[in-house]
Amino acid sequence: MKRVLIMVTALVILISAVLHLVAPVVSRLSMEGLMLVPAALIYGLLARAIWRGARWAQWLTLFVALFGIAVSVRGYLTAGAVPSWVYLQIIIADALAAGLLFVLLWGEAPAVKKAAKAS
Repeated sequence: MKRVLIMVTALVILISAVLHLVAPVVSRLSMEGLMLVPAALIYGLLARAIWRGARWAQWLTLFVALFGIAVSVRGYLTAGAVPSWVYLQIIIADALAAGLLFVLLWGEAPAVKKAAKAS
């Protein structure tokens, strides 16, 4: 079950990466849209690491997603070259990723599992 959750989480993060790449296209290669390309690359690399089961990547991605939500809310609320619907989709994907990462990181702890098996 945990492997499926890891795969779904990585997929949601990959969707967020793709959405970051949509921004330059729909903004006609504006500077605001192009600034999201490095974030897309980071999200893509983190999704790959999470797919492979790297716990450090889960922690890092949680904070990256929360930061991404804050930045995207700012972009959503201000009129810019990137349409607000792109930012809204990024917010949704990052929030879903953060929720899934929360479940992965704070799910049943290994010590609890060992104690349950011992009794």
